[in-house]
Amino acid sequence: MIIGNENLKRLFPEFEDCIKENGIDLRIGSVEHTTNRNNKLIGCVDGTKYLPQTYEVEPNSDGVYKFYPHNHYTIVIDRPISIPDGYCQFYFIRSTFARCGLMINDAVGDNGFEGTLRIGVYNANNLPITAGLNEAIIQAVTIKNDDTATTYNGDYKEDKIYESVE
Repeated sequence: MIIGNENLKRLFPEFEDCIKENGIDLRIGSVEHTTNRNNKLIGCVDGTKYLPQTYEVEPNSDGVYKFYPHNHYTIVIDRPISIPDGYCQFYFIRSTFARCGLMINDAVGDNGFEGTLRIGVYNANNLPITAGLNEAIIQAVTIKNDDTATTYNGDYKEDKIYESVE
């Protein structure tokens, strides 16, 4: 069952200003561009994660980020989230950005996750796509699980593992 706005306000009070009818509008906190300096292995082999390096992208003087064509970026959400036990989330690009050609790399926010979400996006357009600082760019849809899910205790909890390069 998809959780509606009144229950979202109860479950996620720190996001009350971002709650819509059936989801939470997640805002840009910062943007990172993915790079593979030094041609290091990226991916996952035998359970070992090899994440790409990133560097923070600065908005222009008007507070606008530019996502260049055929490039991968990481959106760092503007505040940490705690997904309560008994629930999980699916993330979708907001429809305005989808219409522009910005694609999200599908992700699931697991039962009990705590930390700052970092979600990959890709500009599939041949033109740059712009987004303002603190723009609502991703929507989190929360669902109730069947109460058999275990609490998340993975590598990304509390912002572990993912490090940006200066």
